[in-house]
Amino acid sequence: MEKCRIDAETRGEAVDVDKIVDDVLWKRSSYVAGLGYGPKSNKSSSGMRILQETLKDKDKECAELREERAALMEEMNAMKSTLAEHTRLFEKLVQSQNLNSRMVTEGERANDATCSFRF
Repeated sequence: MEKCRIDAETRGEAVDVDKIVDDVLWKRSSYVAGLGYGPKSNKSSSGMRILQETLKDKDKECAELREERAALMEEMNAMKSTLAEHTRLFEKLVQSQNLNSRMVTEGERANDATCSFRF
């Protein structure tokens, strides 16, 4: 392997370690892509197809979850709007009740002031 590297350098070629390993050790079907030096498979691996199918399934599942999230966000925003409206109406009702109780209290005081005698 070292001799092949030196020969490539003396010829002025770029040293491709994978090519040198392939030339010396030959290609074998036991190679797993991405694990470094060693024999490489010429065939497409069924494991790679399984990974690609799994990836497609996960992408589809991710898209479905995004759609579900968007629907939930819309529902949550509608609920927030409804809550804000109910809160506004509740505050208006409380103000109205406070006003009514003040009017009743002031009315009782007025009756007490104008009518000092009770029969």
